[in-house]
Amino acid sequence: LFLSILCVGVLTVATAQEDTDTKSMDAEQVEEISSETTEKTFTLTYDDKVVKRSVKVNTDVAQPVMLEEEDADQINQDRVLPMKKFTKTVHIDNDEDDSFDERIVFSYEANEESAYLLVSEGDYLRVALENGGELDIQESEKMSIDDLNPKTTTYVYQDNEGNEIKFLIEEYSAL
Repeated sequence: LFLSILCVGVLTVATAQEDTDTKSMDAEQVEEISSETTEKTFTLTYDDKVVKRSVKVNTDVAQPVMLEEEDADQINQDRVLPMKKFTKTVHIDNDEDDSFDERIVFSYEANEESAYLLVSEGDYLRVALENGGELDIQESEKMSIDDLNPKTTTYVYQDNEGNEIKFLIEEYSAL
């Protein structure tokens, strides 16, 4: 199932947080953070009916700044790139009004930017992959909304290369 998407707007803010009491870089004290909000409108077909949906996605990315332990006490330390933590808040408008109908908050760790979303379809959450201007719903992957226990439910998805992505469902609510 492919969905066409129209990108409405994107705002990106990048900041760095650090301990200002010391000049040394400590991995426990420094973290790179970025935030992006995107609004999209897409259409999908259910039972030969075209349905228009709107989605607002806020993506926060956090990655600790870490240095090679072997280079400790050296001026030019090599940087280590640990996994990034992605936290996405997805607001979904399932009908023609101006208000959102559902909110899904989830997080996962990955090495690079990824286009994973969790979207609702009836009584299920499905993994969707942004693919250019389309949203590719993974047909075989779904989780019952009734089985969700926020903060403890982990949904494991395996991509085409065999990599496992573990989604922690932090919140699901019908608005």
